[in-house]
Amino acid sequence: MHSKAQDGFALGGKTFGYDNHRISKGHAEHRINEDEAVVVREIYTRFADGEGLRSIALALNARGIPAPRAQQGRPNGWSASTIRAVLERPLYRGIYSYGKMRKAFHHELGTARAHREKGMIPAPQEDLTQSTEWADRLRIIPADLAERVDARRHDKHRRYQASLAKGGRVPERAHGKYLLSGGLLVCPQCGAHFEARTAPWKGHRNVYICSTRRRKPGCCSNTLALPIAQTDDDVLSIVEGEVLGTAFIEELLALVDKGDTDQTARITADRDRLRDEVNHLVASLAAGVPAETLAPAIRERDTAIARLEVDLRKPRQVRPDLDQLRAALDQRAADWKDQLRAEPAVARLLLRRLVGPMTLWMESETGARWEAETTTELLNGLVQLVASPEGFEPSLPA
Repeated sequence: MHSKAQDGFALGGKTFGYDNHRISKGHAEHRINEDEAVVVREIYTRFADGEGLRSIALALNARGIPAPRAQQGRPNGWSASTIRAVLERPLYRGIYSYGKMRKAFHHELGTARAHREKGMIPAPQEDLTQSTEWADRLRIIPADLAERVDARRHDKHRRYQASLAKGGRVPERAHGKYLLSGGLLVCPQCGAHFEARTAPWKGHRNVYICSTRRRKPGCCSNTLALPIAQTDDDVLSIVEGEVLGTAFIEELLALVDKGDTDQTARITADRDRLRDEVNHLVASLAAGVPAETLAPAIRERDTAIARLEVDLRKPRQVRPDLDQLRAALDQRAADWKDQLRAEPAVARLLLRRLVGPMTLWMESETGARWEAETTTELLNGLVQLVASPEGFEPSLPA
């Protein structure tokens, strides 16, 4: 890859503002896409003239200007971070760069991401490949405009650092800190997650709002703003009453009671049926049917029979005593109710075990409706269950 980078070939996916033009097998080069290059120049010009990142994103979204492809299944659209990435990309200035990041695995990712199998981390400076050899072919932004943008970004950073030195506060990051943040609430219009917003925003503060509406202005019209404290309390009350309540426990017990916990009869019938099929195939083989025609079918059935024999040798689960199971479920529900009112991080993990992501609709000025799929996690470790209870649709006050 580094040899291709040194020769100026395009690597990776498509970069906004360019097309990857194939010149030979395994080799492609960047060629300016004029329609997208006009957008890049507009972003640089508006920022250099004093416009903010969010204001630029709002203007582009309002006009329906196509944005770079969103990552991780997020809604497409321009956001402040997308505008910042455009301003920071050296390729637009004619500087070809490769090797800034490298793959890393497990402990190399650091303690915060050690649970992940792999990821990207900054590469050593000696691995970075940079060249201006192809600047005339690659440059979209003239040098004077790039200098104006850099000067304004440097000035903004200087003033920010100065405000911190005078006792200013770094903006609080609310993602994952509150009970229903981190993906538990889903917007029905764009599919994005709701996020906690503690700073004033559009007349609200300390509310859950659609992340797309804030980050990519103009891409989502969902104006729902749920007060954090009230919504957390309402959701916990409903979960305590419906998912950890007596009626739901009785529903789980009914599923256990009608469930077929002992599969011995079914497994035995399947094994005997497969044995009869093998006997018929062997008889056809003795009657003169070519072996190459029947051998695969016989091997397939012999393998299935072997798996069923293994299942028959496993210990059979005894149908649980419903009274004892009810007492165990009542005790677990009581314990989990106490944990739901504990620290938000603990409560959020438990809430994820009990219900799936919640989707919200704003139906009137008096309330918001949300839906969530319930799970059988309350039975985990107590009994094996193949059926699932139905979800529920409570209403929350706005």
